[in-house]
Amino acid sequence: MIPRAPSISLILVAVISTVGQPQLAQGSPRWSPTGALNFARAYSPGVTLLDGRILVAGGIGRDGNPVATAEIFDPATSTWSPTGSMLIARTQHTSTLLADGRVFVVGGLDRFGNKRTECELYDPNTGTWTATTSFYIGIAQHPAVRMLDGLVLVVPSLGSPETYDPTTATWSPVGCCSFGYTEQTLTLLADGRVIMVGGGDDGITFNYVFIYNPAIKNWADGHNLTVSRQGHTATLLPDGRLLVAGGQSGGVSLSSAEVYDPAINQWSRGGRLGAARAYHSATQLPNGDVVVVGGASVGDNVANAEIYYVATNSWERAGITPPIAHHTAGLLPGGQVLAIGGLRRGFAPIRDCEIGPPAKQ
Repeated sequence: MIPRAPSISLILVAVISTVGQPQLAQGSPRWSPTGALNFARAYSPGVTLLDGRILVAGGIGRDGNPVATAEIFDPATSTWSPTGSMLIARTQHTSTLLADGRVFVVGGLDRFGNKRTECELYDPNTGTWTATTSFYIGIAQHPAVRMLDGLVLVVPSLGSPETYDPTTATWSPVGCCSFGYTEQTLTLLADGRVIMVGGGDDGITFNYVFIYNPAIKNWADGHNLTVSRQGHTATLLPDGRLLVAGGQSGGVSLSSAEVYDPAINQWSRGGRLGAARAYHSATQLPNGDVVVVGGASVGDNVANAEIYYVATNSWERAGITPPIAHHTAGLLPGGQVLAIGGLRRGFAPIRDCEIGPPAKQ
């Protein structure tokens, strides 16, 4: 069974057999190591700042406990530099870039596994964190997204969704829905609506799709996924469609992908990944194609990347990577992808970072 988010009091380091692990052909190019994190971490969301640098904050540290430390990757020097630490050590929180360049952190789990209500703001100009208005309940493993009007929509596992207004530091309820699950994705569509896809709870995985319209503060049913999934990724394509890739269903990782067309409220096949994966990263390249890295699969983490070509609705292998999952990734100014930290084989947070995809041979 694919590991879900572990309990926070202790993380065991496990070495897992690579039998059955999908592999690239011998001689396939590897991603290139770059400057390592100052602190090993996993479950640490990454945010690309307005100047192209990448911020990671919090997550699980090497000792298995949440950390408060934060650091920034500078693409010009390929190095990580510590910046101000968060006020609270947390993991499985969300980090959202605001329109003014600050970063907004919501919720997460503390070292005792408690869901936190506290929220913080990071100012990249000063490298400092300040407290802001808390969420009304403790939340973790929740999605968040900044909308076109600058408000941040947050969906808790229990209770009603709310929006945060960074100009007034206030929360407002939006709609009356209580969805009751986690590990779903929340994506801003081109027309300003927000689509929520999949998710799970207590071993049950859902194929539900809901669409939020901020103009009328209303949630509506979307057309359900063909396959129920959680731990998947969702990426908005240049033509306004949504690519949903991988994930798990019933504890089994998936190699399927689906593409949603909001114009007709329908899903179609999005090609098949070469390796089943969940809890991977997905990064969109400047030309609109999408690179997925790592992820968890039955028996081990996935040790490769793949690229989705929008024009052909197909996947191709994109180099060998470390076997990582629950990591984060970001797009570098040169158009390459930076894979950051994560879990290496079982539950061992790492400092390693890799750049790719490699040039085709």
